[in-house]
Amino acid sequence: MLSFYHYYPSTLQMLRTQVSLLRRAGPGVSVLRRLASASPCAWPRSCDVLVVGGGAVGSSSAYHLKQRAGRDLSVVVLEQDPTYERASTVLSLSNIRQQFSVAENTLLSMYGVTFLRRASELLAVEGQDPPDVSFFPRGYLFVATPEGLHQMEENYKQQTSLGAEVAWLWPEQLRQWYPWLTFGENIAAGVVGTNNEGW
Repeated sequence: MLSFYHYYPSTLQMLRTQVSLLRRAGPGVSVLRRLASASPCAWPRSCDVLVVGGGAVGSSSAYHLKQRAGRDLSVVVLEQDPTYERASTVLSLSNIRQQFSVAENTLLSMYGVTFLRRASELLAVEGQDPPDVSFFPRGYLFVATPEGLHQMEENYKQQTSLGAEVAWLWPEQLRQWYPWLTFGENIAAGVVGTNNEGW
């Protein structure tokens, strides 16, 4: 079972103790006070995995753990804001790109975009409308000065060897693709995502 809770039960007694010790600490303990007053019967008694934070990374971790382990693993997500109205995940631009210097980041993003494109199917809940992640595909452009050209070439070679869909653009091509931008003499080249990037 994958469960989302505001807080985790086994920490309840510890939190009550902390609240009693920190009552004079001011508004910083408001969350602890709410936790300490929570009803113990609302919480599961135990779980195999506790994920702290239900944002994009926490929710993804919980989802993929359950997908791999199935019924044999109980996963609980601890999330302070179950509405996600103030969570950084929904307040950010939430962009996704393939252009990194670290191979693992490129591979994670390539997988992430595949997941986003199937989110309405993968995250469907019976009896509810399928989720709409509102993915807006648009490539990201990175440019290099002559000093940064070698590093951009190395990154580009690695990204394309991993299957990232990116295009190398020389200054004249940059001017053709982006006629509304001014590229000075200090721009040696650019790389743009041609697929699987956006926000």
